Amino acid sequence: MRGSGEAQPFSSFSDPSEMARVQAALDAVWAEVRDTIAEEDRTRERTRLAYAVAALFLHAKTDADLAGLALDRFLSTAERIRGDR
Repeated sequence: MRGSGEAQPFSSFSDPSEMARVQAALDAVWAEVRDTIAEEDRTRERTRLAYAVAALFLHAKTDADLAGLALDRFLSTAERIRGDR
């Protein structure tokens, strides 16, 4: 997700330990959902998940909590998106 012109949902994180935590949560949740997402939608959906992780960082008490909250948010918004089509 790095590079010019790409979404950068973690750009507000400057502390290396926070960056590692959000990246680990993103990677953990993505490993759970990746295979359920059509290949042509994966880049967009991973970015959407990354924004969920970033938004929920301050609300999580633990790294596992962050991953759980992000997964819940990702799945609930995916259902709404699919329902709107």
